[in-house]
Amino acid sequence: MKKELFPAAFLLSLFLIPLASASGVTRSFSKSPVYPGETVIVTLDVAVTGEETYYLIDEAVPQGWTIINPDPATQAGHFKVAVIQGAKNTSYTYEVKAPALEGTSTFSGTYMFEGMKSQGSIGGQQEITAGTGSQTAKPGYEVLIAPVVIIGALAISFALYKSKSRQHG
Repeated sequence: MKKELFPAAFLLSLFLIPLASASGVTRSFSKSPVYPGETVIVTLDVAVTGEETYYLIDEAVPQGWTIINPDPATQAGHFKVAVIQGAKNTSYTYEVKAPALEGTSTFSGTYMFEGMKSQGSIGGQQEITAGTGSQTAKPGYEVLIAPVVIIGALAISFALYKSKSRQHG
């Protein structure tokens, strides 16, 4: 009975080894959640675990998000990488600006390494939220201008007081 299981286990392990050691790409965000309009760094980590020498990556940013660095020269809303020789473990980063509206957005992308028969989906973090109630509010115009208005009002009041004191004195 044990002799019959060995060939099946061996064949199964031969099938699973390439799956476990497959090259791939994963995504991570420098922060999440973010404020509307805030800049986020997106990192794509490339793991080359086989003998692949080339790969392609096509990362699509969600509608409303804008790639600001590097300036995309290929297709709006896409960050693309083409390595045509010497593939190795590496990371790529790009900066995006969150939309002005609050909400959750989903990043998506694909990659294809030498020898793959179909595209793979970029793994790792997929969703990022812009503007959540759990964040501490950034000081807005009202918060920053209030001290200036108060100091200004005190300065004017003091000047008026000094002016009236001279008139009566």
